[in-house]
Amino acid sequence: MKDFEVLMVSIEWESRDKYLSITKSVRPLKPTIKPGNINTYEYDIVLYTQENGKYFQFCVKTPHTPFLKGSDGKYHDPLFNLKDDLWIIKGEEWEIGQRGIGYHHCPSINTIGKIEIGILDNLKQIKDFISIDINSNILDFDFEQLKNDFEGELWNLITSQKSKITSSRLELRYYDKIFCYSESKSIIDFLKAYDAIEKKPKSELLTSKGIAKIEKVKPIAETYRKLVSIGGSARVLPSKTFIENYDIYENRYLCLMLNSIYKIVSKNVHFSGRQKQKLMSDIESREETILKLKEPFIKVDADLLLSEISEKESDFQIWRQNWEINRNIFLSKYKGVGDNFYYAKIKVESKSVFGGKISWWVNCCWQKNDLIHIQEEFCVFEFHEDTNSILEEGKWMEIEIYVAYEKRILNIRGKERNKYIITNVKAGSLKYLTSSQEKIIHKQRLDYNNFQKTHWQRELK
Repeated sequence: MKDFEVLMVSIEWESRDKYLSITKSVRPLKPTIKPGNINTYEYDIVLYTQENGKYFQFCVKTPHTPFLKGSDGKYHDPLFNLKDDLWIIKGEEWEIGQRGIGYHHCPSINTIGKIEIGILDNLKQIKDFISIDINSNILDFDFEQLKNDFEGELWNLITSQKSKITSSRLELRYYDKIFCYSESKSIIDFLKAYDAIEKKPKSELLTSKGIAKIEKVKPIAETYRKLVSIGGSARVLPSKTFIENYDIYENRYLCLMLNSIYKIVSKNVHFSGRQKQKLMSDIESREETILKLKEPFIKVDADLLLSEISEKESDFQIWRQNWEINRNIFLSKYKGVGDNFYYAKIKVESKSVFGGKISWWVNCCWQKNDLIHIQEEFCVFEFHEDTNSILEEGKWMEIEIYVAYEKRILNIRGKERNKYIITNVKAGSLKYLTSSQEKIIHKQRLDYNNFQKTHWQRELK
């Protein structure tokens, strides 16, 4: 059973860090729980939720700490603890509204998208997951809401700046630009609202002067001067008139917004065009590959294959020469005589560190003095001298070596493994056998010879 509640609240702030009152909505929010996701609760709200002239934002009521889901998919940004067990998204900046009232902005008021929250149980692990979908409500449009949208979350989303809102629906990435469904929907809603305003735009009346019929004249000084000069027989006279002027702040701002959105959309159209070209090129390339794969045989580039093999062989020969030099240096650091030495054939699996010292996990085959009894085990070898120049992780090297050792027992997750601390190495005993690098070259040589026999045709299976 969940121990939290999601509700809508309207907050009146007394100052930046102190609220004056909290009004809870009379309309409760009910979650949707999908089958199989018993700890995931989905809520739907709309933009500009109003009651009695107040705007409402979502709030989580819980004794635990709720965290916002970040762009990296992790929950690490806690909500703001407003009061007791009430948690909200608190805007980072203190803003002053049109009525001169200060507030902290919450994107759930005016931004389409999704907010995802995880509630931690005793600050240890996520217990419940909350998903809040914020949907469009364009019917309640007015200019001030649109203006605030453009300056706040809508602008942040369109220009890919940091926002508390996320959207995973129909998201496409064009180089360093992101254009999601939620931004597209906001822009479409803006254009619809703009069309509605354009049909009946705001205007102001400017005083001017003109000529009017005598019965419609609104007298001005020039009217009387004209009467004096022509007498009382005039049909038209100078008059005060009014001109409807649309060049006002609100309309200028709307045009600025329209122009800005045009530039943003144009840039994204440009990026989407480039992305389309890239995708078309990828499709063409893959179609060519599909056609080739439909053929029962494919042509092998003999020169390219031989060049690759030769390059690997050359690198391997250089590596072997260096290994022999490093081997001799390594052996010279041990006295090489005076102990009971045991023969070991080892295959190096991985490097590890025990007690601050580098060790090697190996598959080891021991051979006793009678050369008959063989013992195999997965164990750890630790050398007193540096082995990085003769043993390499990832090459799966196999070597022969005669060693004297001290035996220890390791407990790895409840399982005992032998650890051999190598105290001495028999002079001249360290011998390279093979490695994965050499086996790959050998396999490629066999493939080269087989392709040569089939006239450089490779059959697809």
